[in-house]
Amino acid sequence: QMRWTLTSPDGIGDFILRLPWLIKMQDSGWKLQILARAPTLELANLVGLDAEMVELSQNPYSIEPKSSFRPFIRDFKAIEKFRPHLIFLGPSQPTYLEEKITKKFLHVKKVGFYIKEGFWPSEGLENPRELAMAYQDRVEISQDTPDFLRNQLANNFLLKSETDLEPFVFRKNLIDNKTKIINFEINKKYIVICAGERSGDYFKGMGSDKWAQQLKEIESNSEFSFVFVGGPNEVESHEKIFSMLNSKTRHINITGKTNGLLDLLNVIFRANAYVGKDCGTMHLASACGIPVLSVFGGGHRDRFFPLNINSTAVTLDVPCRGCDWRCHLHEHVCVTGLPDGILSKLFLEKMSHPQSILANKKLAPNKSIVDLCEKYKNPNYPENCHRIKKEKQKKLAKNLFLKKTRRLIQSFFEK
Repeated sequence: QMRWTLTSPDGIGDFILRLPWLIKMQDSGWKLQILARAPTLELANLVGLDAEMVELSQNPYSIEPKSSFRPFIRDFKAIEKFRPHLIFLGPSQPTYLEEKITKKFLHVKKVGFYIKEGFWPSEGLENPRELAMAYQDRVEISQDTPDFLRNQLANNFLLKSETDLEPFVFRKNLIDNKTKIINFEINKKYIVICAGERSGDYFKGMGSDKWAQQLKEIESNSEFSFVFVGGPNEVESHEKIFSMLNSKTRHINITGKTNGLLDLLNVIFRANAYVGKDCGTMHLASACGIPVLSVFGGGHRDRFFPLNINSTAVTLDVPCRGCDWRCHLHEHVCVTGLPDGILSKLFLEKMSHPQSILANKKLAPNKSIVDLCEKYKNPNYPENCHRIKKEKQKKLAKNLFLKKTRRLIQSFFEK
């Protein structure tokens, strides 16, 4: 039996797009070991993925492992014990985890994605193209290849076959039909909302004020209640949006109060639709099969559009799309520039024919936004931003490493 290790340090949304590939590999007799963060592993367990689950001991996106003496020790021990025939370095934007694995496991075959031309961002410290040249095999993709297709290409490469994967869909019998959180009658019509900016995130999205304005239009033109969901770092923004709605008694805010993934899925499955931002909750809603109307920024081009045929992504086709969320303007015009009332218009159109397909909307920006993008146009952006970011992280990691070393030496002599 072929044993393979997959690094999957990204979020739930990325993992949902990856699940059909993993299930296909499993059905073909491959034994999986997956390195991921806790919410992703919770989802993998929930859907019954047969794999050895390894919760990452450090966040590969943070400065913590970059300043550690020996990062990912527990994770590497798990890989050594598993003895994989192959390690697939999952993120197409490699993290520090993939960089360390490439150098650590020289005797194990490594496979990963490779962007041949154009801007290739990464979340580690090294040049991703130079890193990829150390892989024994590479799955070639382009900047614009959607992530679902990237996973299909990886599947076909490893299994040496041409297979069209189907998007993952939750089985209804997987989800319990009860939840203790929603305190109004089950037959009440409601929309799941996840719109708030995450505290600490660089990308602020449309902002609480603009989200409140768009949702008030839906509130005025429909009978649906709103159920706000999200994690602890979205609580503050959702509270602000909720406070600006007109009929607060009609809605409920349970942001940060759902008890695990199954509880959240219970809420989503009973909803009439999802309206909100591009996030893990949006991908869960898409996989639950309910109508989805989501607002997308331009950072990742069109890579993560939801796959449910009843999903509609709305985005502004600004000339700076593909910035990898390193915005060079004073605000994120790819979302703040959406016309007033656009979500209400599209939502009513979707819900008037719930089973019909409403295509993704890539709207043309107005002249003031085009002029703004042109005025501050930088031909080497965001490449320069990434280069500066990596230089800063290298310097910060070095300084933190030296501080830790001094503390250890000082502690040794004090003893």
